[in-house]
Amino acid sequence: MSEESPAGVDPYIDWWARVEQKLQGRSGIEFDRIPILGEISLSFSRFFPAMAGVPGGKDDKGLWRKSAAPLPIPAFAKRPADRDPVDGDPDLFAELPPRDRLHGPGPDGKGGLDADTVIVGVIDCDIPLGHNRFRDADGKSRILAAWQMLAPWGGPGGLQQEYLPFGREVYKDDLDALLFEHGGGSFAGWLDEQAFNAATGVLDNRNAGGRRGIAKRASHGAHVMDLAAGADPVAEPEFARRVKIVAVNIPDSSNFGAPGTFLDEYLRYAILRVADLADALWLRNNPGPRAGATFGYPIVLNISFGKQAGAKSNLDRLPALINDLLEIRKRDGCSRIDVVMPAGNDNHLQCNAFLEPDRGEIVELNWRVLPEDRSSNFVEVWTDCGPDDQSPAASLSLVPPGGKASDHPPVLGVAGHVRRQGNVAAVYCEKVGPPDGSGPHHFRYVLCLAPTYIETEMSPAPSGAWKIRLRNERDMRIQCRLSVQTDQQVSAGGPNNLRSYFDDPAYRRFEDAAGLVESESYPDAPGAINTDLVGGSPVRRHGTMNSSAANRAVARVGGYRMTDGRPAFYSATGRGRTNGADDGTLLGHSLMHGASGAPTAALPTDDGPAHFGILAAGSANGSMMAMRGTSFASAQAARCVAIALMDEIETGVSAREILGAQARLAEGGGSDNAFAPAYPGSADIDQAGWGRLASPIRYRVARMGER
Repeated sequence: MSEESPAGVDPYIDWWARVEQKLQGRSGIEFDRIPILGEISLSFSRFFPAMAGVPGGKDDKGLWRKSAAPLPIPAFAKRPADRDPVDGDPDLFAELPPRDRLHGPGPDGKGGLDADTVIVGVIDCDIPLGHNRFRDADGKSRILAAWQMLAPWGGPGGLQQEYLPFGREVYKDDLDALLFEHGGGSFAGWLDEQAFNAATGVLDNRNAGGRRGIAKRASHGAHVMDLAAGADPVAEPEFARRVKIVAVNIPDSSNFGAPGTFLDEYLRYAILRVADLADALWLRNNPGPRAGATFGYPIVLNISFGKQAGAKSNLDRLPALINDLLEIRKRDGCSRIDVVMPAGNDNHLQCNAFLEPDRGEIVELNWRVLPEDRSSNFVEVWTDCGPDDQSPAASLSLVPPGGKASDHPPVLGVAGHVRRQGNVAAVYCEKVGPPDGSGPHHFRYVLCLAPTYIETEMSPAPSGAWKIRLRNERDMRIQCRLSVQTDQQVSAGGPNNLRSYFDDPAYRRFEDAAGLVESESYPDAPGAINTDLVGGSPVRRHGTMNSSAANRAVARVGGYRMTDGRPAFYSATGRGRTNGADDGTLLGHSLMHGASGAPTAALPTDDGPAHFGILAAGSANGSMMAMRGTSFASAQAARCVAIALMDEIETGVSAREILGAQARLAEGGGSDNAFAPAYPGSADIDQAGWGRLASPIRYRVARMGER
């Protein structure tokens, strides 16, 4: 039976409220609600409005305006109700810290940030703020500000931060004081890292649900930030002097959800906070009017997160915000924010398919859900509008394992409605288009299944092959794009969730001889076989690129193996040419709404077949770990962009253009660049973009067998 879904509430959030929240309640963590970020309208006079020379007209703080849906925050991290600002705007989410808390010149006008500073923003999990790779030659911090979203609310030394609705911020002067205190009264002393991490809010052993990932030997955030902005200040003095850091420690999937239910909302807040703090730091260090000068330091922002399912264009909320922010800053004469993101690691996870039924035809695809899976599973089906523009071009049914297709005929979805099978399954239907109503609209079905293993009285979903049936309701052939949503582990190493996948007998996972089937033949050459299309399965590697990054507002970075230049087997693939020659579709695809068909470039993510991943900082001072994934290619690419901005501080060239130009040059080789010609040949653009770049990391520890 179809019912109207809650107005304005995302299907994932509605499912979380009905199913996941009940299961999450067993953890003993009390969650409060924080409003999800609404649309942005920005005037930069929100920074110290009394100061002269600030762009913008009226004091419009709309960047942080609230909207209706809730964001779950543990109660210990939320600002107490009795500490809400008395004179604050009740509709305003967050304000800036007091001006004197930010690093800047002293009373004598000396000190502060150099005019040629480049800001690298890093949004990640479990970033160790006291790591020696993030300190200068004097042992002081290169981190200018860091927001720990899930830290107990407040600040170092019991300082209250009424301007923050949740979490805790620390600034350079705070970090320097804590480094001195926990370093035995010296910046050069041995740092009591556990005490330091607890004082900054990065480590919380007191609260159920507190962040504790930094206590492990490796953390995603440490690895990413080292590659993006870490430096040995003796070996790289200029980089350490000019490149400063603004960081945000966001929650992990135990809070934002295995499918990324709230990920975009945490990221949207984090992106805007990095922009706020970077611009406030610029004003702190440049208080007077500067006629004709660019407002703000250049900012390179690395976001090593993403999801599989989505619009794969600016119709998704996160890319839409990034695109809007870029346009607003350009309009107001502000410095660029260059956003760099990974292509994704889903290339071989059988999570992407294209079905193209002819008029009236019914097509089917098996969605295999594994037994004893403790997480919900989701599939998105995207299609165009039907003939009346008010309904989808395809009707849909979901047949449970062992069910008869005849008992489940496809039903045409109604925008804003949901069909439920208790709390076991649901099918949402949405009409999706640009907020201003312009341009083509699309329809999205969101298929939701409960976990197949539940330790409560709730009913689990049956495991096995669920059949997705689609019927073409138009008088012409249509295309339906299907994606299995990301399903991240809620706790590292735990048997919490198992990722579902599309199970088609024609899909070829392995070559006859041995090894995984590649997205494209390597090396790429005219007439090379598109190995992804051999066998004729609708399940494709082409199209697996990270949905959050599959747009032209960001630079998208894939990974390759350093020894032979081969694309990493997990590095996701774009759809390629719009005529369908690469993704094997009859109808092809368009790049409307800012979509992109391929990565921008590729950087190393594995040292070699026997050398897993690449080396960078572990969680503790002096440690180094090997980690694998396009997250770390993205971080290296962010560093490449920062170095380019150091070379030409007033550049107006985007990160996509910088990386694209560098990649083309690297692939071209020449007498002064023997990088790419040392490989057997080029890699396909759908996986490696414009080309492969050498790692910008220097002074790295050699691995066994390297020379």
